[in-house]
Amino acid sequence: MDELGESKFLESQLGYRGLAIRVRCLIISSFNAERATCKTANRNRMNLRRRRTWHGKGIAWVAYANATQRYGVGWWTVGNEQWAPGALDLHFHPHSPAQYARIEASRFYPAMKAASPTPINVCVGVQPRNRYWDPIVLAKARYDCVEMHYYAQSSENITDTFLLQQAIPILHGYLVKLKGELAAAGHAAAPIYLGEIGSSTSPPGKQSQSIVQALFAGQVIGELISSGVTRATWHMGNGDCSTPSDGGE
Repeated sequence: MDELGESKFLESQLGYRGLAIRVRCLIISSFNAERATCKTANRNRMNLRRRRTWHGKGIAWVAYANATQRYGVGWWTVGNEQWAPGALDLHFHPHSPAQYARIEASRFYPAMKAASPTPINVCVGVQPRNRYWDPIVLAKARYDCVEMHYYAQSSENITDTFLLQQAIPILHGYLVKLKGELAAAGHAAAPIYLGEIGSSTSPPGKQSQSIVQALFAGQVIGELISSGVTRATWHMGNGDCSTPSDGGE
């Protein structure tokens, strides 16, 4: 496939998740056993139609935000964690860095730029822990910035000592590695956007609204300043939209 097809979504973040703009196709999974032999052909035809339709709608978000509403949204990211095995990706080659880079460079980057009457930064998703993703994406995609995510812990394994004593050195190491990858790709000056950061992945843990995460946030801010990262989004600032009994507000 030469489009993001069913798995794509275009995301713009303005410093908080409430204004994340996402476009995502739906998976088609209604074929029964008797029609199994028709699944591939039918799905391919649907994908071809959806690729054109959803690509246009994705770019339309840029035009709507900046041309129609004049919001002046300046930072946009193509896709969300497409390197992750758990991310939605229904391509023939799921989570392929070469496929992502090719589609982003040929379809999304130029169209997004053209759709906005004001200058915008188009980011690609990166993951320094994935040795197969960054080198290919950073070398072959077209981008003005990169978006990295960092969650210090999984929600099943939370310790205050680790968060306050070891998490920041690990974050620092990832940023150093990412800067090296950008330099190797000839994009040393590309800004790094820490698009998602938190003490743990969802669901929110005991630290999410405690003094512990507040202390961690102070450390994060210091690290970002010293590392030259000027834009970040805390995930989630509103308790993950959960009820108080589930760790939300």
